[in-house]
Amino acid sequence: VAGLNTTNQPWLILGAGTQYRTQQDHAKIKLAYDITPTLRASYTLGWWQNDSVSTVSSYLRNAAGNPVYSGNVNIGGMRYNLANTDLNPSRGDQEHWLHGLSLKTKTGGEWDWELAASLYDYGKDITRAPTVAVPTALSGGAGRITDMNGTGWHTLDLRGQWRPGLAQGQHEVSFGYHYDRYVLDTLVSDTSNWIAGSAGARRSAFAGKTEMHAIYAQDAWKFVRDWKLTLGGRIEHWQAFDGSISNQTTTLGYEERNETFFSPKAAPSFQASPV
Repeated sequence: VAGLNTTNQPWLILGAGTQYRTQQDHAKIKLAYDITPTLRASYTLGWWQNDSVSTVSSYLRNAAGNPVYSGNVNIGGMRYNLANTDLNPSRGDQEHWLHGLSLKTKTGGEWDWELAASLYDYGKDITRAPTVAVPTALSGGAGRITDMNGTGWHTLDLRGQWRPGLAQGQHEVSFGYHYDRYVLDTLVSDTSNWIAGSAGARRSAFAGKTEMHAIYAQDAWKFVRDWKLTLGGRIEHWQAFDGSISNQTTTLGYEERNETFFSPKAAPSFQASPV
């Protein structure tokens, strides 16, 4: 089928390569407990599971009318070579977990604070694909397994609020600390049976971590009636490290990167009082 690609250049559409059948299950539990009348603990547990099967369909036919998925083909007098993986099925099996915990006060008084932490874990994340061509691949054969187990992130936030001169409500100071860490861990392995075989020799791998520390402070100051001035700032330090890329025999590391940012804030606002 003749068509145009994303840059408006002519190309030939040879088949459908992403015909997915997927089943996803998701469950979440949220619990909360009032430790005191002003202090609450909350916990969230999330679970996500996905099973997917991707099939392919070739638009090409040989002289006998059978579909063609690989090899040398002639289209309109032009010769093309289709790789075994150009029309490639796949299977996915994922199971991810989320944990969230918070402690928070709600006094409405001069001081309030909150602690919040979360963890997202790729407990299982497997994608299987063949390196042999369809139709042989439909019953097995050599392939590759992509395993992202170990990928995930976690976060931590500490927040506080101070309301000096509570009766007048002139100031509301917010301040806090934020931390997050992201981990990428991907291993691509060869396998003798892409449908059910175990992982063999490494084909490639990708890994790396990023981390951020941030502190902030803000004062919402009602300095005259109907006017409020918000002043604040945030400092962030971002770091990327332990980055690497691998082939079958060699691992190449990436240079560590560090960056620091400062974001000031100043915003007046006006609110008319009701008559």
